[in-house]
Amino acid sequence: MELPYEASSDATLEIMNKRMIAEGLPLKKEEYLGPTDLASFDMRWLGGGKILIYSPDSGNIELVTQIQKFNYVQSMIVDPKRMIAYGHTIGDCHFFTVNLVKKEFEDHGPISAFAFHNLVIAPSGIVYGGWIDICNSKTQNLRLLRFDPNKGYLERLPIVLLDDVSKTVQGNTGIDQWLTHSSGDIYVGMVGDGCLYRFDEKNLSLEKIGGAGKGGRVTTIDEDDSGRIIFTGGFPQMHVGRYDPTSNKLEDLGAVTDKFDHIYFHGSVYDNGTLFVGETDSGVASLWEIELPD
Repeated sequence: MELPYEASSDATLEIMNKRMIAEGLPLKKEEYLGPTDLASFDMRWLGGGKILIYSPDSGNIELVTQIQKFNYVQSMIVDPKRMIAYGHTIGDCHFFTVNLVKKEFEDHGPISAFAFHNLVIAPSGIVYGGWIDICNSKTQNLRLLRFDPNKGYLERLPIVLLDDVSKTVQGNTGIDQWLTHSSGDIYVGMVGDGCLYRFDEKNLSLEKIGGAGKGGRVTTIDEDDSGRIIFTGGFPQMHVGRYDPTSNKLEDLGAVTDKFDHIYFHGSVYDNGTLFVGETDSGVASLWEIELPD
């Protein structure tokens, strides 16, 4: 059974199908790409997502809470010290918190449409994210979200991180990824210019570092055993980048392969010199194992 996949444009579908042909897989069927006529699309079956706790030791799966109807979890991070999860929904982009001990879900209201993909927890326990005031801003200013668990409410700060988020890449804009480094520094990957940034928590500002690949999107950021930042960026063919905060050296390690002209990662794990990345938005669900140079 083929899972539904929403294509944002005919050009996106063409890119996806080129990859399917290259892999020797059947082409996507248009009836699985999403509703073509919202007038006849009954949304009542969209009951909302769920948040679960999975125990690797026992294999048990425990229901924590139900998300509100018509919404599903787009991103979520967990503070293991406080046992609180933070995330946002896809649908109408609400920010939420979940007390994993008491199993209490709290909706903090809508943010903005796709201004970010993920959130980050600073060493202080404060959560940061990005948002775009699409109703009141004449330009696509990227602004800052802040949630202090000691305050208990979401702050939609007027502070502008970037005056212009640049272009939209396959329906995405703003911040793609965050990473809290072992040093306590926070790093950010951007959609539009496909660059890595350092977030200054004291001054609530961004410092541009640079990018790898062309076309935008930094969809994964990890830290290796030496404290270097490993990231993937570029569209439609992603490269692997590496940044050493100690020497301030930025490297573009190149594309993973030249076999395909559409390589599009969306999640990663680093382990002992190897980067494992998952590929989803190319229309091909695949896992890549990348041996990194010393």
